[in-house]
Amino acid sequence: MAEVILGTVVATFGIKGEVKIHSNTDFAAYRYKKGNKVTLYSPAKKERVEVKIVTHRTFKNLDIVLFENFINPEMASKYIGYSVLIERNESEFEDGIYHYDDIWKCEVYYEDQLIGTVTDMINSTSNITLRIARTGKKDLLYPFVDKFIKEVDVANKKIYISPIPGMLDL
Repeated sequence: MAEVILGTVVATFGIKGEVKIHSNTDFAAYRYKKGNKVTLYSPAKKERVEVKIVTHRTFKNLDIVLFENFINPEMASKYIGYSVLIERNESEFEDGIYHYDDIWKCEVYYEDQLIGTVTDMINSTSNITLRIARTGKKDLLYPFVDKFIKEVDVANKKIYISPIPGMLDL
């Protein structure tokens, strides 16, 4: 079964062995619920460690998670830079809801013209914004809202947009 990247361990927190996670999920409270299992993965080391969640809370837009058997900051610090993975459940979301991995690296088109490639999804209080890398131009920040998205083709990694006049500098 495929896996989804929830986020990345970026630092330790406090003296109990908690870690700070920069998450790519809108469902952190659900994903990091006590008792859930996740996998910590290092592509560089090709190392996978399955861990069980003991506690979760948020602090300054980061998720603070304590994993079972993480007893101090020294132990937790070994996992800085590791990705946090879960098993992908295809039936989990209704239409129009996407995993970060579904959108990341999608090509973005306006009519038949390639605009660029999605390199990040920025979560703000009002909506999600796509960061689109463009050749020879500054990155474009584009709202990922129904009004401005014509189609999302996850299978082919393509997004077709419908901007209002003045939204794009082509």
